[in-house]
Amino acid sequence: MAFEALGRHAVPGPWVESAAYLPRALGREVEGIATVAVPPHVPHALDADVADEVYVGSTLTTDVGARLASVDPARRLFEVAGEGEVDEAAFDLAVLATAAQAPRRRRAGARRLGDLCQAAQAVRP
Repeated sequence: MAFEALGRHAVPGPWVESAAYLPRALGREVEGIATVAVPPHVPHALDADVADEVYVGSTLTTDVGARLASVDPARRLFEVAGEGEVDEAAFDLAVLATAAQAPRRRRAGARRLGDLCQAAQAVRP
């Protein structure tokens, strides 16, 4: 339910990474903001420039590269270097959390677009 609520409100940030993948992969909660790249499926890390910890798989890295362009300008993706093992159970949990967010996020975006259209109609003569 928590990830559905995050999606409904279109909350930005590496929530799936910090609250789903990494706690399962590391066997502990993470402090602050953490992000992860899980190549080849997730080759870049979200918000790596502001994260307290950046991982590749389950291995901590400090090698954060350039910011990359994204279809979604709110998603700040970064190249990261390093090698780490992919935790399959953690990956499956992260996929489930992302799936819970997705429909809500689309609805939130559609609702916001509808609100903007109504506001624009209200100011037209």
